[in-house]
Amino acid sequence: MRKILFINAVLFVFLIAEDSTFKLLDGTIINGVIETENVDNFLVKTKYGDITIQKSDLLLPEYYIKLKSGEVFQGQLVYETDLEVRIDSKLGSLILKQSDIVDMRQDNSLKTKNASSELNDNNFYSKTGSMFNDFFNTKDKFILGEERLIDTFFDPTGYILEDGSMYLSGLSFGFGLSENLMVTSRWFDYIWGNFNIRPKYTILKKGNWERESSLAVGAHLHTYWRPNKVAWQSGKIAVPEDPNCEYDCVMSPDSSYFGGYFPLNSIITYAFGEKIEYDDHPISVDETDELDYMLEIFSAYTFSKARAGMRGRISSTIGAYIQMPAGIDYYPFRIFGSFDIDVTSKLKMVGEVFYDTYYLDINQRSIKEGPFSPHFTYKISSEQVAESDFNIRPIHVDFGFIYAVNESFRFGIHSQAPMFAFYWKF
Repeated sequence: MRKILFINAVLFVFLIAEDSTFKLLDGTIINGVIETENVDNFLVKTKYGDITIQKSDLLLPEYYIKLKSGEVFQGQLVYETDLEVRIDSKLGSLILKQSDIVDMRQDNSLKTKNASSELNDNNFYSKTGSMFNDFFNTKDKFILGEERLIDTFFDPTGYILEDGSMYLSGLSFGFGLSENLMVTSRWFDYIWGNFNIRPKYTILKKGNWERESSLAVGAHLHTYWRPNKVAWQSGKIAVPEDPNCEYDCVMSPDSSYFGGYFPLNSIITYAFGEKIEYDDHPISVDETDELDYMLEIFSAYTFSKARAGMRGRISSTIGAYIQMPAGIDYYPFRIFGSFDIDVTSKLKMVGEVFYDTYYLDINQRSIKEGPFSPHFTYKISSEQVAESDFNIRPIHVDFGFIYAVNESFRFGIHSQAPMFAFYWKF
């Protein structure tokens, strides 16, 4: 029995060896190591000497805390260290490891109260009134945003869907199959027969709710790929002697030159009948049927931390992917960096910069008819057309916002096509 008591005492000393942070009703914040505790107070060793903190003087905000195990606790935050959090709950006093915490939120719907005072204690409200608003700013105080992004608008992050969760958007859907694996698919591509599947696996995740990092890898298999990627093509295009001719035309011996960035392996011809016109030069861009299969391999690393004052979270991601289509020698790739910031608990600001020589912004395309404009640009001339005739930059920027209408539905707007996004998460 003595041996057990001795071990417990050693463990207790080890657990409290880290600095604890105490917040008092008068606005005082004290950092120190707990030396002893009794029913009424803590004796805390600080760099200024030993201080006795009365429990009746503690400010005890109400928190929800979710653990990796799926357990959820609600209680009043007594103190926290880099290693642990202590709350007073209906189950008693609990000490939770920071490494086990995946989510920690202040419950603003409940009145914060002192552990040894009643809610109707007028003295309590007089002591907490203005200080509580100034210090905790409960009107817009939050710990984490409503959403942890698994993708920016285009590219992956290091996060995956939670185990058992599902999302459905206007273009795709996905499932969280385990703590480390999720699978998504672009259902919209099924319209033209492209069955596709995109598994994503977390190979490294460390940290806690305050500061964490995650590394994920994945692949995206397409069976009938229709890319929004472009490559340089140039050559001659035969034109009819009569520009108004639509069928059985007599072709002019003087062909025109063309050059531009077109969908991979496209066939460029003169457009008869329905014409796509630009600068009075009609052409037809026929996307090849040879791009049946495509395998994309990607990786993304995300680092996330609580913002100053614990007002939400800021996350940054770096990553890359390479696409390997069957039947052609092009291997489109992208290197990207992105960020998202919790502006409020429901609103995220999202941005991305990516290097991609196979992609065109809307303003780089020859035909500008909104976000669904044909994805190419070209010129026709009596002389040969060269790549130097185009000002196509390989670095692209995307910026926008995502708003959580409720726990399930979210929508966003951003600068790259298709510009609007929405999805449900269950």
